[in-house]
This record gives sequence, structure tokens and C-alpha cells, in this order.
Amino acid sequence: MHTAKWIWQRSENQENTWMCFAKDVALETPRGPWILRIAADTKYWLYINGQTAVREGGLKRGRSPASTYYDEVDISTFLEDGINRIAVLVWYMGKNGFSHLSSGRGGLYIETVSPKGKALVSDAGWKVRKHPAYLQAPEGEECPIFRLPESDIWFDASRDMMPWTEKGTDLSGWDSADVWSDEEAKAFGTPVRRPIPFFRFGDLTSFVNSEEVQGLKTDRDVTLAMHLPANLQFTPWLRLEAPAGKRIIIRTETYETANAPGVNGLRSVYITKDGLQEYESLGWMNGQTALFQLPAGITVHALKYRETEYAVKRAGSFRCEDPFWNRLWEKAYHTLHLCMRDTFMDCPNRERAQWWGDADTEMQMALYCMDTSAHALYENGVYTMVSWYEETGSMLTVVPCGNARFELPFQNLAGIRGFMTYYRHTGWRDLIEKAYPMAKQYVLQYRTDDRGLAVHRTGSWDWPDWGDNADIVIMENAWLCLAMDACADMAEVLEKMQDAEELRRRADRIRLAVRSLTRADGVFYHHTQNGEPDDRANALAVLAGCADQENMDCIAGVLESTENASPYMEKTVLEALCEMNRADAAMKRMRRRYAPMTEDDSSALWELWTPEASLNHGWSGGPLIILSRYIAGIRLEGDGRSCTIAPNPCGLKHIECVC
Repeated sequence: MHTAKWIWQRSENQENTWMCFAKDVALETPRGPWILRIAADTKYWLYINGQTAVREGGLKRGRSPASTYYDEVDISTFLEDGINRIAVLVWYMGKNGFSHLSSGRGGLYIETVSPKGKALVSDAGWKVRKHPAYLQAPEGEECPIFRLPESDIWFDASRDMMPWTEKGTDLSGWDSADVWSDEEAKAFGTPVRRPIPFFRFGDLTSFVNSEEVQGLKTDRDVTLAMHLPANLQFTPWLRLEAPAGKRIIIRTETYETANAPGVNGLRSVYITKDGLQEYESLGWMNGQTALFQLPAGITVHALKYRETEYAVKRAGSFRCEDPFWNRLWEKAYHTLHLCMRDTFMDCPNRERAQWWGDADTEMQMALYCMDTSAHALYENGVYTMVSWYEETGSMLTVVPCGNARFELPFQNLAGIRGFMTYYRHTGWRDLIEKAYPMAKQYVLQYRTDDRGLAVHRTGSWDWPDWGDNADIVIMENAWLCLAMDACADMAEVLEKMQDAEELRRRADRIRLAVRSLTRADGVFYHHTQNGEPDDRANALAVLAGCADQENMDCIAGVLESTENASPYMEKTVLEALCEMNRADAAMKRMRRRYAPMTEDDSSALWELWTPEASLNHGWSGGPLIILSRYIAGIRLEGDGRSCTIAPNPCGLKHIECVC
């Protein structure tokens, strides 16, 4: 009986450790699948007989506060009759981040799933060695912001090993793997099967301007700006000639955040060996321009990149005669795809974190433009949120997260509304069953004051939106009504009719109290800094059913003229205008506000209205939803089984839309 164990090298357990594992095994070429179950903290690369079988396997930890993902990999096409070299390179990130909960120890786990009776397991029979070329950053060097669990990758080519992944190479100087005891292995927690597709990797590709630098010889320090066709997730590659000891730094234009000095993303540092050499940095970065900082004495033979992405198929499009709308829709699509990886991300450079306000918007976008592979990312996000729900009733807004605790009530309420949005599009009842108890408990925690309004819940971060003059009282009560309505709908799906009636009663009482906060003309405002009504608050009041029909003209005036909302809440304002049958006004506002982003040369949408923060931010893609749902008029209904098509072209003469 062969039993797999978690293995490592005990003496090497610091953050940013790259560990090599290898084993020679006698196997027969299989007639059917040969499937391995592989888990690691944190990422791994699998090689069989020198061939890459898995490029960046594994997912950051945190489906629950005590679990580690595993992959199932069919290796049959890589096996040969006789001796096979099975080799694994593991990147133990070793530190927490806004997207990762470290187990606190490096580890690799392998077991055979099929064929039955065959065993290839991780145990003390494996050889192990810390990869000597991967270095810790020297003291005093700049490093990524603490929000990222990834470290900069430092690679000294002069310390590289022989081609250790190929069979026949000598492993005699390697140590035998250490086995974590059952007690020690509890750190890795419950195994969870990978719920999303393996990431897609392309071939090595020349940059747009690669020919301009081919053969370049540097006589001084230079930075080469290498252009990609769009803002992409990619790994950089180089071939060059150099003396030993030259430092080459690779980063992108997204490395620094303009309005936050010291907030650095990720970079790769390569230290040359003597002579002709090639190198690919395995940790992905993102950007539209790769910056290769080269010292004097380098001869460039080739600079390339390998695109990588979440494996999803595009299933939607929008075309009309106005190129502005086509470009905006395409930028929104690209923004979404760039913010998908282990989870939905707010941005792919600064945090790579699943903030639930971003995830809710990204889910809605994906329903209109991507195939069902995208569903797995949202569904896993919901399961993660439920698993991290605290018994105290605190719903965490950023999960997984190992070094901070965030509860942003407004984003949580938006997310609860989104649970039902997703159900209406897909019919995924399991989401309702999993999420309803959490959602119900969360909304029922809100108490009301003597006016019938919700008592303000600050959470751990009292954040309604970026931008000025937020009317928090109106926004919070409207969000709460929308979340309670969604909970009532979920209760009806689950045939919990008493719950549904109670939730609707509570929401109606809050709506009645909110109506008392209108001005004489019916516009909503309560406490804003300058005494003027807020576009976000009035939009939410409309969507939550707090506004009377006779007041719509005055509220529309606010939504057409007031521009407090950040790109995150802009979708809500546009949605409210469309629901008020003022799609023409929504289009005018959308063109006005999104013009700088749309006309800019970048391929993605910014976090804010100016390019001072993230240059690609998931929450900014609301226009894709507005154009597909309200202008093309495609609305999925009936648990995803039917749809209505009712275009509202707003002066456009020709619209082609696929969802």
C-alpha cells in the first residue's frame, strides 16, 4: 500500500522559495488516462522527461480558511516505456496577501488517481533541492506592496542547474525529501479540487517592436520599451549575450501607481551568466509595455513574451455604426478578461484581490460576453465567501485574504443582490442554497432607528464609493432594500415563504422611511457635505423602489447633471436612468464620462476617471452591461431558460449584439 505524504525540505521554509523535486520511475506507456492529483503551496510547474506537462499549476490558497486546492492532471501523453523522469518546480510564496492565505510551510503532494493499482506518490523516495538560481532580494531593494503574496523573482543564471527535468541527469547530490508528519500536514487543511480551468499559455511571441532591438549592443544603461498588442497577462523572455554578473530588470508600465508612491507591483530581476543565454521569468506580470532595463555590455538577440490568460471563450459582442460605443464595449471586455485568474481581481498589478464589489460587476459582465467557463470563477468566489463567513455575522468583502480583514457593508449588500442576479441568468440553485443562510443573517443584523431607517453599519472600512459628497444614509438604506429583496427572492426559490414575507415587510418599512427624506421636489438627499443631492444615492433609491413616479423628472435631473460617482458606482447611475426609461440620457452621460478612457491608447479601463491609479480595473466595465442589456435590449430571464429582446437604440441605426 502506497500512501502519499506532503513533502518538502525542512531547512528551506522562508518566503519566496523555489524548490525542485524529481523522481525516476519505471512506467509503461498507458493505454488510457494516467491521472495524478497534485497539490502545492503555492504554485508548481510539472515536467515529464524534460517536457512541460503543466505550466503554473495550483491556485492560491483560501477556498476556506483551512484548505488547499489540488489539480488532477492527465500525464499519459508524456510518458514513455521504461524509466521516466517526473520533476516538479514548486514556488512557495510563503507570505500572506489580499489574495492568498499561506499555510506557513512549503509542501508538495502527489498521488495517482488512475490507473488503479499503479502508484506514483510523494514520499521520502523523491529527491529534493532548493533551486540555487532563485535568490532572495538583497536587503534594501524595493519590493512589491504587501497586498501581493508574490515576491519579485530574482534569478542568477550563473547559479542555474543542469537540465534537471530531463531523464538521465544526475541527482546523486540531491537530498531525500523530508516528509511532513500528519500533525504538521494539518497546516495544509482540507483538499479541494481545482474548480476552474487550467490557465491558458500561448507560444513565445515577438513584441510589436522586437525587430527594432534585435542585434542591439548597449554601451550605456538603457531601458527598452517593448510594446504588446494590448494590456496582457504575460511572462517575459529574452535571448542575449553578456558577461557574467549584469543585472537586468523587467517590469511594465503598471509597476508603479501614480497617485500612491511606493505602491509597487511585480518585477523580474535577471543576473546574467557569461555568453549566450535564454531566460523566461515564470511569474506572470501584466501591462501593455514591457520595460527591459539593460546595463552596458549587453547584445540583444531577441526579446519575446508568452501570453497567459484565464481559459474562457468569448461568447458576446456589440457592434453599431458609432465606433465610440464599439471601442468602449471592447475595452470593457478586455478589462474583464485581464482581471480573471485564480479569482476575479480588482486589478492584475497592485492587489490581484477578489473585492466583492468588483466581483459582482465582473460576474454581470461575464454573463453577457463569456461562455460558462467564467461561471466557475464566480461560483467558486461565492463558495469562498460562504466559507469565510464569520459566526459573529461579519461577511468579509475580500476573500481569500491572509493579512487583513475587510468588511465593506455596501459592497456586501451589492454582492447579495448579485446572488439573485446570477440565479436569474443561470438557474444555479446550489448558489442559493449555499449563500442564502449567510445573506439572510447578514441583512437581518441591521437594526432600525426611531425613524425606521437602518442604523449605520461601519464594518471595518466605512466606504461607500470613491468620489465626493456621498449621501451615505440614502445609499445604505437603498442597498439594504435591494439586498433584502434579493434574500426574499432566494427564500421563495427555496420555498421558505415565511422568510420571504418577513424580509419583504422589513424592506417595505425601510422604503417608507426613506421616502420621508425627500425634498419638496422629490429628490433624495439627507447628509451630504455641500447640501446638494448625490447622483449615487438618488440612483440607488430609484432601483430600490423608494422613489415615487411623479418625482422621476426631478431625480433624472440630478442623475443627468451630478457626477460624484466613481467608475464603480457609475454603472448604478446609468442603470437607474435606463430603468427610468431615460436611456438617451444614460448614453449622453456615459459618452461624456467615459470619453477620456475610450479615446486613450490603452486597451483597458481605468480605476478612476483619470489614469492615476490602476490602469485596468474590474469594476469599470459597467458600460458593457448597459450596452448589451439596455441598448441592444437583451435580457435573460426565467432561470436562464429564456430571454426578451427589446432594443432601445437611442438614435443608433444599426446594432448587432450577441450574448
